[in-house]
Amino acid sequence: MSLTYAKQELRSAFRLHHLLILLGAVAGSIATSLLLPGMPETIFRFFKKVFLLQNWTEVILINDFMGLFYGLFWMGVIDLLRVYVLPKEEGYLSLLLAKPLSRNQYLFGKVLPMFAVILVIGLTLSLFLPAKIAVLNGAADLHVTGVIVAGIVCTLLALILLALLNLVFLFAQETYYAVLWAFLSFALAILPSGVFMYRPDVYQTQPTLRTLLVFPGNLLWASNDLPSLLPYLLLIVGCGSTLLLLGSSWRLKRIDIQ
Repeated sequence: MSLTYAKQELRSAFRLHHLLILLGAVAGSIATSLLLPGMPETIFRFFKKVFLLQNWTEVILINDFMGLFYGLFWMGVIDLLRVYVLPKEEGYLSLLLAKPLSRNQYLFGKVLPMFAVILVIGLTLSLFLPAKIAVLNGAADLHVTGVIVAGIVCTLLALILLALLNLVFLFAQETYYAVLWAFLSFALAILPSGVFMYRPDVYQTQPTLRTLLVFPGNLLWASNDLPSLLPYLLLIVGCGSTLLLLGSSWRLKRIDIQ
C-alpha cells in the first residue's frame, strides 16, 4: 500500500500552481533582461554603489536570483500547507491518516515529491538563466558555470527553509499562523541584504559575514568560488534537510489529531 501511495503522490506532485509560477518566473526573467538595460544610467549606478555590481549582466542576475528564490520558496509554502495545516484546520486530517499508512509514510509521501518538483524546477530555471542572458543581453560579461551554480544555491536555500517550515507548520493550528511563520522565514533570509543596502557600515569590519549572509549579492561576489563550494553546500543542505524531516516525523507521531 505504501509503495502505491508513494507512486500516486509522485504522479500528482506537479500541479497547476507549479506551472503558473514557472511560467511567471520565466516571463519575469525575460522582462528583466529586456527592460533593465534600457533604464537610465542612474539605476545602474545605484546597483553598482549599493550591491557592488560591475555591469548590467550582474544587475539582471541579482534580480533573477531573487525572483528564482522567491518563486521556489512560495511554491513550496503552498504545497506544505496542504500536508498538515489545511487538513487540520478544515477537519479532514484524521480521514487522511485513517488510511492503512503510518504517519511517517503519509508525511514523506507528501513532502518528498513536493521537494522533488521544486528541485527539478529550480534546476530547470538555473539552466535557463544563462541561456536567456546569452541570447538577450550577450555573453561578454556572463560566467555560465557561476550562474548555473548560483541558481542551484538559490534552490538549495529554498529547500532547506522549506524543510524547516515543514517542521514549524506541525506546531501551527491555523493557516494564518503558518503563513506568518513563512513570511518571517522569508524576511530573515533577505534581511541581511536590506541591512547591507541601508547600513553597509555594519559589514565594514566583517567582510566574511557579508559574503555569507547578504543574499543574493553574495552569489555574484563569490561566483568564481561557488563551483568548488557546491559539493559542501549540497552536503550541508542534504544533512540539514534530512534532520529537519526526521524531526517533522517525530513531531507528527506525537500530535493528537482529534
